[in-house]
Amino acid sequence: MTSLEKCSVCDGPFSPLKWWGLRCKVCTTTWHVYCYHKKHERLKTWNESETSEEDISDDDPEYVPASVTDSEDDEPPSSLIKSTVLEDKQSPMMDTSHISGITANKTSTNTTDSTTIAKKGLNFCFVCKKAQFKIARHFKAHVKENADIAKALSFPAGSKSRKEWLEKLRNKGNFVHNCEVLKDGAGSLKVKRRAKGDYKKYEYCIHCKGMFMRAELWRHMRRCSSKPEDHDHPGRKRVLGLAAVVKSTCSSAVEDGVLKMLSHMHDDDIASVVRNDFCLIRFAESLYSKHGHDPSKHDYVRQKIRQLGRFLQAMRKSSPILTLEDAIKPGNFLNVIEAVKETAGFDKDRNSYKTPRLALKIGHSLLKVSDIIHCHALMAGDENLIKSSDAFQKLYRAKCLFSRHMAELLYFMEKLRSLLAHHSYVIQRYHLQYLSQFDALVLNDTIQGMNVCPEEESVLLSSFVSTLSAMTLKNLDGGGEFDLKPFRLDWLRLQAYTSTGKAPLALKDYPDLAKIMNMAQFHTRMMDNVNELLFETADLSILCFHARVFEKMFSQSCEDVSMQRYLMSFPLVCSHFSQCLHPLCPEETEEMEQQTLKLCVTFLEENARQTCTVVLDICAEQCNLNEKLLPKHSAEKISTVRNKKLKKQVPKKREVPKEKPGTESLRKDRAVVSNLDKMHQMLTELCTSYSMGADFTVFKHILVPAEFLLSQLEMRLTKVIVQMASYNPSTHDIARPSDLLCGIQAYITSLHNLSCYINIDVSRLVKNVLLQQTQPLDSYGVQTITTLYTNWFLEGLLRQASSALIVHCPTTQCFINQNIENEQSFNAEEYSDICELRSLSELIGPYGLKFLNENLMWHIISQVGEMKKLVIDNMDVLVQMRANYENPEAMSILHKKLTGCENVLKRMTIVGVILSFRSMVQDALEEIMDKHCHFLMRPIKCLKDFSYSDTDIKVALDVYEMASAAGLSCDIDPALVAAIANMLTDNTSIEDEFKISCLLLVYIAVSLPTLCQDPNSFYRREHGGHQNNIHCLATAVNHLAAAMFTVQRKSIQKNLEEFLKVASSALLQLGQSEERVEMKNRDSVYLLLHMIVQESPFLNQDILEKCFPYVLLRNAYREVHQIFIHTMG
Repeated sequence: MTSLEKCSVCDGPFSPLKWWGLRCKVCTTTWHVYCYHKKHERLKTWNESETSEEDISDDDPEYVPASVTDSEDDEPPSSLIKSTVLEDKQSPMMDTSHISGITANKTSTNTTDSTTIAKKGLNFCFVCKKAQFKIARHFKAHVKENADIAKALSFPAGSKSRKEWLEKLRNKGNFVHNCEVLKDGAGSLKVKRRAKGDYKKYEYCIHCKGMFMRAELWRHMRRCSSKPEDHDHPGRKRVLGLAAVVKSTCSSAVEDGVLKMLSHMHDDDIASVVRNDFCLIRFAESLYSKHGHDPSKHDYVRQKIRQLGRFLQAMRKSSPILTLEDAIKPGNFLNVIEAVKETAGFDKDRNSYKTPRLALKIGHSLLKVSDIIHCHALMAGDENLIKSSDAFQKLYRAKCLFSRHMAELLYFMEKLRSLLAHHSYVIQRYHLQYLSQFDALVLNDTIQGMNVCPEEESVLLSSFVSTLSAMTLKNLDGGGEFDLKPFRLDWLRLQAYTSTGKAPLALKDYPDLAKIMNMAQFHTRMMDNVNELLFETADLSILCFHARVFEKMFSQSCEDVSMQRYLMSFPLVCSHFSQCLHPLCPEETEEMEQQTLKLCVTFLEENARQTCTVVLDICAEQCNLNEKLLPKHSAEKISTVRNKKLKKQVPKKREVPKEKPGTESLRKDRAVVSNLDKMHQMLTELCTSYSMGADFTVFKHILVPAEFLLSQLEMRLTKVIVQMASYNPSTHDIARPSDLLCGIQAYITSLHNLSCYINIDVSRLVKNVLLQQTQPLDSYGVQTITTLYTNWFLEGLLRQASSALIVHCPTTQCFINQNIENEQSFNAEEYSDICELRSLSELIGPYGLKFLNENLMWHIISQVGEMKKLVIDNMDVLVQMRANYENPEAMSILHKKLTGCENVLKRMTIVGVILSFRSMVQDALEEIMDKHCHFLMRPIKCLKDFSYSDTDIKVALDVYEMASAAGLSCDIDPALVAAIANMLTDNTSIEDEFKISCLLLVYIAVSLPTLCQDPNSFYRREHGGHQNNIHCLATAVNHLAAAMFTVQRKSIQKNLEEFLKVASSALLQLGQSEERVEMKNRDSVYLLLHMIVQESPFLNQDILEKCFPYVLLRNAYREVHQIFIHTMG
């Protein structure tokens, strides 16, 4: 033995020097020698006397009438040590769901007369579930199977501890057996005392688990040996309730304080429902944690729990829902509403509740229960339960929180306030006559009929009569103010005198006097204290402290169409929130003001948003109807009628015939309501709310509801216009300007009808919105249609025109698509004809076209900069060519040294295409300006006609800039002049720039013959231009030369004449060429000189005749026309 080992009997240590011990070879258990022999002797004694005392308990000292004592199963003597009942976690000791909750009713119905009382002396083992008359002897068979049995049998035979433990084990086995009997509805119940009658008379003891008569359970629990020392007796009336709570399904996880509180609940069916629903128990714990410290609130907690118990009981009767956890599922919400109505006594005929507040209380309790379930679901990670609780809370707040007539109530309260303020004179006049001609007379008659009236009370009563009688209409009409506070104070003094116990004049003996004086007091307040009376009776400023509740009331009213006409009452209520302020709390003023303004603005914006949505929906519907009337939709009908010669076309099978415009207006029944009718009705309801007042004041801030509506309309209409453009940057698709203009006009027409509903300035709204669309960005920083169409024309139309995929057609003044294999995604003619450009000018106006011109100029300047680089690279060759342009041999040699001729012509053509497009846009703008501002265009035209660039170029440019902004064409383009002037830097010399400009014209002139080598350089008579847009060179040369030489203060005509000479010389050399390629399109290129002179305001035919024979031009036109006839023929 070592000193660390201990004896298994006495737990004493071993000492190698003093003690000798024994060790088992099998289980290595150790004993002292003395302890081992003593234990061996005790086991022999137990085997001999195991049937003497262990199976027999002492007699029960309690006397129960009409009962027979079961001697073997009586309680142990009260002298035994008191301790708690032994519980086995694996045993079904607390699992009594089969006798409680939902299945309680089933147990009572399923249990028949086959349930009897077990015989005397018979007990049941909790291990093997068998009945035994000698249970203590039977436990010996299970000593190695259960630790509690082994411990009980380890005590000496006949000891108190042994008897106590055996009693606990007997009760435990009997309890398990009784639970099975009640569950199955058949068998023998083991009770402590047998009584005559039904088994329902018995109930469990919460301490020892023995079954006693219900009527006598309280006596046993008072003396139960298993009762804890600190446990107070619940009393005779609460014993059964406590027993029912403890045996409930959820009792094992409930605090003792909650159990004690629930035990005081009346033991009935509702209490059974409460005790066996997990969510109700958790709700009880929540209320107990809040109010448990105050015993006076326990009744309130029990009342709240019983309300939900009644609700759950009603739900079980009308639906298969059994627990509150099932009740909060969204699919069962309608069943919840029906159960609440049944619990609160809802009468369908009267549409009212017998107890309205009960329905509201149950709703609040259900919301709290859903919060509790949500918390437990989060801890358990139950996603389905989390979603169910969230959905229930949303449904509850949407359907059951407030009355749907709250907005109407607030509206009429505000209406009454305004009526009282408006008709204050009429009200005062009425009550003045009432006081002087009725109240005074009735009061005087009442005083005269009094038997006893002391002197002091008599003085007061006399003053009342005199005060009321002295009031006349002259005082009111004269503008005098009434102060009747002394009258009311005297009445309070009289009540104090006559309400004491020893008062000679008792007010209770004269009830008529009190009625008359109270009525007169109210009438006096209507004379001089109406505002305070309104504050006392109709003050709504308390809502400022419940902002979330107020917002929920507003959101619920918004969903009800019948309440939308009263929505303006919510922001009007905010105007009374200043009454909550107090002079002693000035620090609250600023915060209260901010919160109130924020809340009020929220209401106004939401109301304006709803109204704006309906208005724009109506506009969209009208726009769709207007779109059906466009001429493009009639082409199909005209073609069908023409081809079928007025014969009706038979529709194919499964083909629905198209409805004609106006079909929606045909109605066979007046009761048929279209979607547009519903929207107009909703608009009427919403606009009616704006009639409550033009403005109101909130904390010294004046708020105008109509301005909120205009702001919302402006923002939403701006977005709608941009969306109607349908611009796609990736595919470069955009709506035609004419279609967009028709849609906007339909919207504007519908918006003007809004003036029939509400007094707002629609014209100002439309002007603000359309004016923003003429700028690159609107007031919110979003791109407008000006930016969208500018990007589209630059990237979609002009970029393809620069590649000759799209051709400028001077005859029809538009761009057309080339007949090539790769077709464009759009038809250029549909976007660039005169009608579309007029629509574009109508949409974006002069401001938008100015932005478009600025972007066009940027592209032109970039091309000019590249051409100047080419000039600098070929500077020496161009200088020699400028000097020797009349020498064919030298020109031929120098032309071979010249590089980049195709490049400079290509860039010059791009400049010409851009300037041609700009000229078309300017012409469209001029027509629009003549249409809308005819009175303004005449002075501008006169001023332009009398301005000459030869006299003062600065003045002329200013006039040209104004004329160009109005769409008028000018000899010198002011936008191009400004763009070229911005290219000059501080280090740039005017002479150098002039030299580069002259050489650039020479470069273009000597490069013209290379155009003959391009197969697309032929002239098309039907288009009035060349196939590769080289006819735009005429526009480019004239505008660019005029702008460059204007900046450099040089003669435009002189330099253009030089250009004609060099170009004529270069083109005349084509006649001497024998190459067939150069001869092919020579006549088409000759026409460029005539176009340049024809479009230039600085050149004429006489100047051209000096340089280039006219007979060549005539022959060129003849050849081109012959080709055209041959091609068309």
